[in-house]
Formats: sequence, C-alpha cells, structure tokens
Amino acid sequence: MAKPRGDLGSLVVPKAAAAQAVPHAAPPTPTLPPRPLPEPHQGEPAQPTQGGGPKALTVKLDGAAYRRLRRYCQDQEDATGRRVTHQEVMVEALVAFLNKRSSQPPQNE
Repeated sequence: MAKPRGDLGSLVVPKAAAAQAVPHAAPPTPTLPPRPLPEPHQGEPAQPTQGGGPKALTVKLDGAAYRRLRRYCQDQEDATGRRVTHQEVMVEALVAFLNKRSSQPPQNE
C-alpha cells in the first residue's frame, strides 16, 4: 500500500523533472574589498603565543553575578565614555588573577 502524501502531494516534483525544468547557473560572485583586521581587545595578546591563536571559552554565571557584571560594565561606560564589553572585563580580571597567582609560590592541593 502506498503512503498517503497528505496535503503536499501536488507540490512534490520528482528530481529528474525538477532538474530538467530549471537549468542550473551559478550566481555571479560579488567581489568585496578586503576588510581590515580588527584591533585586538585590550588584555589579549596581539601576537599568537605558543598555544596558537585566541581560544574561545564559555562562562556560565548565575543571575546575580551576571547582573553585577552588566552593572559594572555600564558604570565603566558612563565613567569613561567608551564601550566596555563583558569579555574585556573578564579577560582583564583573569590576567590580573593569573599574574597575582604566578608571583606566589604554588600551593599543595
């Protein structure tokens, strides 16, 4: 028994018939001028280090911490007059933390 096609039966076109009905032509490829590379964020290394290029990380914050981060960024934008992103704040804080930890002797864990 053949499967019922539902309401789309009249819209279905077999592959061979569709290929014959519409000749394929590649659309013209637009040529765009090269875009300048973006400036690195403050706190990120400008040149790739031993580990290669930048690595992406995802951080999950609870609602209270996220609101505090948003409020801090907004306060910094109001004070400096320039946009401050969450990423900039977190990279700056992480670099400061790692610099502080590297100046201390390692602790046994």
